[in-house]
Amino acid sequence: MKKMILGGLLFIGAMIGILGIFIFSGLNPGIYYSFSGLLGSLLVTGAIIPLFFFIIMALIGIIICMREAYSEG
Repeated sequence: MKKMILGGLLFIGAMIGILGIFIFSGLNPGIYYSFSGLLGSLLVTGAIIPLFFFIIMALIGIIICMREAYSEG
């Protein structure tokens, strides 16, 4: 049960981080060479690496939750 809570908290924390990055990038538009829109904004603000970190964190949280939910015992 403790691992399920850990996985859920990892997932929720990652979703809050991803939402924050999207809001930050949306409020600071930019063009990076030929990239515009959200990708250009992520590249200009330097938020692409933290975005990947939060995506990996969310996937780890989901994996922990799924493994704990379907484990025997």
